Amino acid sequence: MPATLRFALYLVALTATATALLLSSGKLVLTAHVGDVLHALESGYRMVDGEVPHLDFMTPIGILGFAPIALFLSLGFAPGASLVLSNTLVTALLLPATVWIGSTRFEGWARRVFGTVIVLYGMAFLYGGIAQATSFSMHYNRWAWAITFLVLTTLLIPSRGQPRPVIEALIIGLGLSALALMKMTFFISFGGATLLILLASRRFRLMGMVAVVGAAVALFVTLLFGIDFWFAYAGNLLEVAVNSPRPYPDRDMMSTLVAPDRVLGTLAYLLAIVVLRGTGARQQGLALLILAPAFVYVMFQNWGNEQKWLVFLGLFLVANMPPADARAYLGIPARKLVTGLLVVIATLIVPPMLTMSASFLKAPYFNEATARQIPFSEGPRDLWITKRGNLLRSVVMSFTETGLPPGEDPADFPPQVFQGEELPRCILQSGYLSNVYEGLKLVASVPEAANAELALADNVNNFWMFSDIKRLRGGAPWYYSGTYGYENADYFLVPLCPKGPLKRKEAIQAMESTGWQFDEAARSDTYILYKILR
Repeated sequence: MPATLRFALYLVALTATATALLLSSGKLVLTAHVGDVLHALESGYRMVDGEVPHLDFMTPIGILGFAPIALFLSLGFAPGASLVLSNTLVTALLLPATVWIGSTRFEGWARRVFGTVIVLYGMAFLYGGIAQATSFSMHYNRWAWAITFLVLTTLLIPSRGQPRPVIEALIIGLGLSALALMKMTFFISFGGATLLILLASRRFRLMGMVAVVGAAVALFVTLLFGIDFWFAYAGNLLEVAVNSPRPYPDRDMMSTLVAPDRVLGTLAYLLAIVVLRGTGARQQGLALLILAPAFVYVMFQNWGNEQKWLVFLGLFLVANMPPADARAYLGIPARKLVTGLLVVIATLIVPPMLTMSASFLKAPYFNEATARQIPFSEGPRDLWITKRGNLLRSVVMSFTETGLPPGEDPADFPPQVFQGEELPRCILQSGYLSNVYEGLKLVASVPEAANAELALADNVNNFWMFSDIKRLRGGAPWYYSGTYGYENADYFLVPLCPKGPLKRKEAIQAMESTGWQFDEAARSDTYILYKILR
């Protein structure tokens, strides 16, 4: 059997096995980032109902981040199964390119590692990290990394056989287009780096072909959704970039680079550039130097700040391994230096890859006794959450800026006054769904509000998924800033201890900017409900 066919069958079997494992129990348990998962599902449901991202609801995530989920929801699959099958669909669409690139760029174990990583990043039921968790959160980042690896490998590692510039242009052009329609952070970072690398290597013909592919995709999307789609997309991105209360999702830039759990990866990358250029592979070292800002920026802007690019760095070094007789560098034979770097890279990146692999068994076979089914108001239910993490409500209070628990940031507890009342400075640490139940009980106590459109001063406004409350037209599945959908809201629900205090502050300021009046309709220990008077 030809090696390429064996490789293809291996990847198909790997994808099918991961899918079968995740679907085998008929349930999937979320242990972390429940709000993020519900945000993805809400976006999918909106698309099923005919809404288009950016045009009908605000989101900085591109349409391809939610379209696969919407497809399976529209076919009648349960929410959890739709998430799994969207993973499968994206992975399957990447398999032809993965097989071709793996077969033309790598041999032996390196080929298997490359293909396995693409499938793992496509299929895992976890964003990464080393915590034994399960969640579909930040799924678009996993997909984008897999696409990025395909683009960069095609771009930077020469084919071992006859060059196929048309195929290369299709992979690079379609890959970058997918990134633009999935997560713009990736497109801006790696699209710019790709342009610089093509210019530096004087591959003008390939650059022109990639531009043609990208233009064809842009024309197709324009014909499908109209020119306003692009203006709305740009507006959503600009809104988040300029007005979001948080400029980055996790650590600051310096911590991203030199924190104790990141500094070895940073040093390995820098040393790889030095060694490659010092041993004669100057173009390869230059390519890594050009890519460095892109890797850093994407890592900085992705929650968790994980150095997923270490996988590509390792494979790139394998493909550019110095010959045995290469001259020594820093007094150490170049080949030994690169081998040492590969050991460091593997040590750093294998643990999160193992946790991602474990999600195939943990998500469907988590102990049901310690979990509870998510009670969607309509349709089949196959998503569960852990009781401890999501049903037992706990909050952290801040009475003064100096009275915080260790590790808490005063900026996360902004002072806030609404309707002349100073709101508590606190943050919801656990009990996400129980907090939703409390809000629903309060809304249900006001008969006129039970079937009204509701604006929420917090991260995720998905009450409609669990009740008869109407979905906020024009709203944002995940609130960033602004007044999106507020003109359609009948009531404004303010949590006393929100999941995102900064988002509560931003939402209240946005609502006050409208000039409307607010009449308190009901309150409880957890929420205040206001009727909006226009």
